[in-house]
Amino acid sequence: CVEAMERGSPGRAHRLSHYDAPRHALYLHNHANGVYRITPDAIDFVDNGEDGVLFMGDSRHEPFIVGREAPQTDLFREVITSKISLAEDRLTADERRLLLTVWFLSIFFDNPTKPILAFVGPKGSGKSITLRKLGLLLFGRNFDVTPMSDDPKDFDAAVTNSAYVALDNVDSSYRWLDDRLAAVATGGTIKRRELYTTNRLVEIPIRCALGITSRTPRFRGADVADRLLIMKVDRFERFVSERALLDEVLLNRDALMTEVVYHLQDVVRALRDGSGMDDSGAFRMADFADVAMKIARATDVEEQVGGIFRKLSDEQSSFTLEDEPILDLLSAWLTNPSNVGRGMTSAE
Repeated sequence: CVEAMERGSPGRAHRLSHYDAPRHALYLHNHANGVYRITPDAIDFVDNGEDGVLFMGDSRHEPFIVGREAPQTDLFREVITSKISLAEDRLTADERRLLLTVWFLSIFFDNPTKPILAFVGPKGSGKSITLRKLGLLLFGRNFDVTPMSDDPKDFDAAVTNSAYVALDNVDSSYRWLDDRLAAVATGGTIKRRELYTTNRLVEIPIRCALGITSRTPRFRGADVADRLLIMKVDRFERFVSERALLDEVLLNRDALMTEVVYHLQDVVRALRDGSGMDDSGAFRMADFADVAMKIARATDVEEQVGGIFRKLSDEQSSFTLEDEPILDLLSAWLTNPSNVGRGMTSAE
């Protein structure tokens, strides 16, 4: 310990993964004492701390094993994305499934901005279980969704101590919530007074991918909506046992993670080949859009993802204005033809 304090090099410990852009290498912790080093040409299993990349362990997380060959199936779609009752409006159900997959792959990379995955819709539509399945895949059987709390300190503790948080039933209105959601999406910090001091502040960085569920969302401000990937869902007509759906992930976890890792290798290769290209486009969260388009290029869905991004701004604007009483009032008022083009003061 003394040797480390006196001669060791300071560094940041990671929780789930770390992307070293100069090396074109993605490091993925196996939740034991090993790391999968994913480069464009190889997937190697190395010791924790190799290349100076160190991961923090968590006794609640279960290890996984990546197979030696890329699977020829699409288990992620079969087990995860096909089991959601996604709605059709500006985005089709298949476009939402594709966006969900791209978002999931993007969370393994150190993007400064991480859009929030927001499942919005009625009870019985698979919102919570989908977010939980993603957590089971990443961390094992001990993962669960986090119930929404009215105490902002509970929110802060969750998003600063995990690489992925699934926040359930975000339906109430809290004055602090919009600012906290924006901070998570943009990679902000939580400021706290250091223990046993009078006036010294510490800043705790947020490096968390966040998924939320809501039936009646109150977080409709433009600053938040611009940072959401909205997954509208419908209620299922037929239901499947929740236990069976969760067990399907756990029984296939190694095969699913093997599939994910080989997709991640394609992404690493695309990031290397496109390192001098800016693919961000006009999307508000440019860092995510840039990585997302490179992921799309690596998985041969560039045209589809480009079309999704062109629709997302309309989707976010619509979400901001939904259930807005002034908009509803104006719409009703304009049904009278004499009001069309009529000049009015704001007071009137």
